[in-house]
Amino acid sequence: MIGLRQCSFVLICGLGLLSSNALAQASREELSDFVGRIEYSFYAGDSSSLKQAIDSLDKADVDAAHRPAQINALNFGRWKMAQLLAGRKKSGDAGDYADQCTASVELKKFSKKAAAEFEALQAGCYAVLAEVRFVRAVLYHGSVDSHLEKASKFDPKNLQVKFVSAWAKAYRDPSEAESYVALKQAVAEFADSAGRLQDTGWGYAEALYMLGKAEMARHDMLAARNVLERALVIAPDYVAAQVLLKQLSVR
Repeated sequence: MIGLRQCSFVLICGLGLLSSNALAQASREELSDFVGRIEYSFYAGDSSSLKQAIDSLDKADVDAAHRPAQINALNFGRWKMAQLLAGRKKSGDAGDYADQCTASVELKKFSKKAAAEFEALQAGCYAVLAEVRFVRAVLYHGSVDSHLEKASKFDPKNLQVKFVSAWAKAYRDPSEAESYVALKQAVAEFADSAGRLQDTGWGYAEALYMLGKAEMARHDMLAARNVLERALVIAPDYVAAQVLLKQLSVR
C-alpha cells in the first residue's frame, strides 16, 4: 500500500536502486520496498523506473531464504509492466513480460502465502496474455482460472489472491455483474485490513480504481468519485485514476 510505504519510497527514490551486491544481503523488508517501488512506478505510468526495478531484482543474488519473495516481487513487476504496455498497445513487449511471469517454479520451499501469491501472479499474467494474444484467449483464460484455483487452495484468505481474482474478472469483462461484486468485496477487505493498521500489501489503490471504472459503467458517478478519490489518497500519482476523475469532473 502506497501510504504505508511512503518513507520507503523516499529512501529508494532518493538514493536510487540498491546495487546487486547490496540486494544479495537484502532482508524481506528491503524486498518489500522493491515491491513498493514497482507498484509506485506502475501507478505513475513510469515504465523506465519499473524496468529498472525489475532488472535490478532479476540480477540480484538473494539468499535461499528470500528467494520466494524475490520471485514473487519479480513476477509482480512483470505483471504490472505487461499490463502497462498492453494499455499502450505494445502487445509484443507486453506479451514478453507476461511470458516471463508464467514460467513454472518449484514451490516446495515456498510458504503457503508465498505459493498462493505466486499462483495468483501467474493468473494475472495469463489474463494479460489473453488480451494481447487474443487468438489463444480461450486457452489463456483457462490458465487464469486454473492458477486462481491453486492460489485459493494454498491460502484462501490471502488478500492479494482475492484481489487478483476480482481483477481478472474485471479485466476480462468489466461490465459483468460478478466482477463488480468481486471488486466491491476486495475493496472492503482491503479497507478492513487497513483499518486494523496493517500493511495491506499491493493492490489496494488499483482495486479502488477498477471499482471506480465499474461504478462509472453503472452510471453511479457519486460512488465512482468516492472510490477514485480514495485511490488517489493512497497513490497521489496514480495517473489512470487522475484521468478518470477528470472525466467525471467535466460531466
